[in-house]
This record gives sequence, C-alpha cells and structure tokens, in this order.
Amino acid sequence: LMAAQALQAAFPTLYLKNVCDDQLHAPTNICNANDGSGRLFICDQPGKIYIFQNGMLLPTPFLDLTSTGLNKVVAQTTAYSERGLLGMCFHPGFNTPASPGYRKFYLNYNAPSTFSTPNPVQAGATTNCVTVIAEYRVSTANATLADTTSERVVLSFGQPQSNHNGGQLEFGPDGLLYIAAGDGGGANDNPVGHTQGS
Repeated sequence: LMAAQALQAAFPTLYLKNVCDDQLHAPTNICNANDGSGRLFICDQPGKIYIFQNGMLLPTPFLDLTSTGLNKVVAQTTAYSERGLLGMCFHPGFNTPASPGYRKFYLNYNAPSTFSTPNPVQAGATTNCVTVIAEYRVSTANATLADTTSERVVLSFGQPQSNHNGGQLEFGPDGLLYIAAGDGGGANDNPVGHTQGS
C-alpha cells in the first residue's frame, strides 16, 4: 500500500490546455525539425503548415500552399475529403550545414487533376487528383517561413479516386525517404482505375 501511494505521489498532475481556437481545420501531421528549437510543425489539410512554439501557435503560416500564385493543393470544402496536405518530414541533415539536406523538408500533398505528371493513372481511368512529393527549403532570412520558390517535385503520380491517399512521409535509418501512398481509392478496391472494375 505504501509503495502504491509513493508511486501515485511521484506521478505528476496532468491537465489539458487549449493552445489554439479555430485556427486549424483538420490537422494531418505533426513533426519536429530536430534542430534544437523545440518547434512543432503542424500540417493542416487545406494546405497550410503552422508552427507551434513556446506554448502557442504562431499566427503566420510557415507555408501556405493555397496562397495566391501557389494554389498547389486540391481545394477543400466543408464536405468530407481525404485529399489535401497530408504529410511532412524533415531531412535527417536538416540542421547540419555540411549535409545535402540542410534546411530541407518534404511534403506529400494532393494537387488538382490538371497537375502535369509523368505518371498518369492507368488507361481507361480518369485522374481525380495527383499525389505530389515535393522538397522545399526553409527561408535563409527567416527560420519561421519556408522559401515558397524552392519547390522541387521529387515524385508525382495520378490518383483515380479521391480517397485512400495515404500521406505519411518518413526518413528511415538507412537515410531513404519512405512514402505511404494508399491504394488508389474506391470502395471495395474495385472501381475503374484501381482494378479496372473486375
């Protein structure tokens, strides 16, 4: 009994603290740059990335893929959607100046069907959206902003349906970038574009 009481006394009191109100629509991913800043980067499905730092969400997005001139992500509505900004990760060498990955991060997002890709959906199917894996750099002038001009598309491919897009990105211990892409969508895995309706 005394041991149980001592263990209970050693456990800290937990509480919930509201850190943002109506600033996020549908968070899809949270990651850390491992740069010693303690910042967390939060992907919001409509296409914005926010920084959570020192107990608060910074008001200006780190990156806004929906801003004028970019318009990278499939537009979101109030209806249910599995498309949008789905994943983010930082290069393992993000904080190492000598690394080829210095100040680089990667995104997984769904672009509109008009996005030009060398990997279209299979013959007989219609492109609903395009999965894009893109590399970006952090601004050299301001570490709380991404360089919007630095995008380099690493991989893109058409998606025949709007759902089952996956979205997770992660570097493995082997230094390779792993991408969770989903199975192409469609209920019961059986519409045209997935298994040709068979």
